[in-house]
Amino acid sequence: MKKSNVINAIGAAVLSGLILLSGCGGSAAAGAYTGPYLGKWAYNHDKEKTALVIDDEGKAKLDGKKYTCTETEDSMILQNEEGDSVKIVFKSNEGDQNEILVYKPTRYKRESGTEGIIGSWTCDKWSFQFTESGTFLEDGYFPGYYAVDEEDSVIVLIYNDMFENTVIPYTLDGDELCLDYPWDMVRK
Repeated sequence: MKKSNVINAIGAAVLSGLILLSGCGGSAAAGAYTGPYLGKWAYNHDKEKTALVIDDEGKAKLDGKKYTCTETEDSMILQNEEGDSVKIVFKSNEGDQNEILVYKPTRYKRESGTEGIIGSWTCDKWSFQFTESGTFLEDGYFPGYYAVDEEDSVIVLIYNDMFENTVIPYTLDGDELCLDYPWDMVRK
């Protein structure tokens, strides 16, 4: 093979490689997250302040903490480096993608009571009191009635006023009650 043919072949190979590399740069953007959860979200009670951001790289920031995102068939799962996870679902199944529920797990310690969820539970500044007669008091301010569905592992809170009825997934492990309380958020 002539020297000029070898140089031409090498040049063609280098040029082909450069073209392929520039094409790959464009395709990375095509693989970015463009799903329905993308964007900025605020708590329903404070619509001015952004509390959740889900970016097109599959990362999220919720209440100042960083997470990676994984979309499932019916939800978005956020997970941080410590292994904590948060579930996000759309509030309505009717196609409205401007309201979500963010299920943030909160671990409460038993302060009183010995059976099931009945008793007093605290976690930092939050608290729940569940009575044998089926009433509850949340954070010392919000009263109502409750029902426990042990088969589905949910507690249904029926507030006297202020809030809609709320279904909370829960787990009970000895003197620890983990509630995945749903927080309403709206798209900004």
